[in-house]
Amino acid sequence: MWPHLGFEKQGERPGRGRQRYPLSIWWRDHGHPALFSSAESLGLVRVMLDLNVFADLESSYQRSEQRESGALTGDWLADQVDLVISTELEAEIARHPDPSERQRQDQAARKYLTVRTQARALDGAAKQITDLVRQNIGLDLSADRGDVSDVRHLAAAWLTGTTVIATRDQRFIDWSAAVVDTTGVRVMRPSDVVLQLDELARAQEYRPAQLEDTQYELAAVRSRQEDAVLPFMHGSQGERQSSYLAMVRGLGADGPRWNRLILRDPRRESVAFLVTGVDDVQLTVPVLRIKLAAVVACSRLEEVVAARPGELHQRFRHLGVWQQDQVTAVAKNGTALALRFADTEVFPHQVTLRRLRGLASEYVQSLSLRSAEKISPSLFAAIYQEGFSGYEPK
Repeated sequence: MWPHLGFEKQGERPGRGRQRYPLSIWWRDHGHPALFSSAESLGLVRVMLDLNVFADLESSYQRSEQRESGALTGDWLADQVDLVISTELEAEIARHPDPSERQRQDQAARKYLTVRTQARALDGAAKQITDLVRQNIGLDLSADRGDVSDVRHLAAAWLTGTTVIATRDQRFIDWSAAVVDTTGVRVMRPSDVVLQLDELARAQEYRPAQLEDTQYELAAVRSRQEDAVLPFMHGSQGERQSSYLAMVRGLGADGPRWNRLILRDPRRESVAFLVTGVDDVQLTVPVLRIKLAAVVACSRLEEVVAARPGELHQRFRHLGVWQQDQVTAVAKNGTALALRFADTEVFPHQVTLRRLRGLASEYVQSLSLRSAEKISPSLFAAIYQEGFSGYEPK
């Protein structure tokens, strides 16, 4: 009865009767901060624990998957992750058939921040998720109590801005992917969570504008320097100077939010105009104009991931420059591709388009350069060598 009235179980204590039956303590949150409310999480990523992972961490008996779940509590993750629980997990603990284990897990749950939301909003979000899953993949989640609890976990994460749920329930992982574009919540195994956290930790090392040890340089576009960006206007495509400059000025009017930058090559010629800004852990680039017909760097393709747009954006937004709606717009049949590169090396010497075509001819390979194109190892080696050593005509 009490959960239906908006109350949440806070714990148990022995009763005063002869049998000392346990008394449950119930609490109704009115949405105002309590005197002893936990401070706002400062971790890089907030991860909600599903019941099976929570039990791995807190049960009094050894569980077979304890090692995988235990990785979430590693010391090296202490300043990168906040492990949280939902009120639904508290309700699941209350249904545990063993009184002693129920009390133990109740006590353990108090170590974690409980993310809370209004009961009516939670019910509405849960219904929306259930309806979307039924509509998208024809699965009814309303009949099984375990599915209903998983839906409420996901609804709580969605409403509180929690972007990751750790679970070992493959069924939960599979059906949640059908609504990730709506909820923005990724449901994954603990081992996969750790891998994502490693990516996010390494995001601090990612610097798109890091040009040390090269002769390229970035220079800020100051006021009254609009002539410097005019060469990047797409006049041949019908872009008008007035609208182009209005766009540039509009970004400048936002003050420190955006950095307007010109990239110059070793000959001091302007080769790119870009505007960048950082929102949370996401790099945003609203403008990127290039007029360089040359190979200036090489990278190693480390990973190709095909997934729903929302899932890709959540996973790679700290490395990329696209908003989720842009990823969605280029998806085909609900699936988009993410290409992750590593070990980028900027060439001290440009390999011009003319020279690139000459090298391709020498190695008997044609290049269209209209999209991704495979080249031979020998041609790549020649391009790489000239990028670092330069071209000396014979």
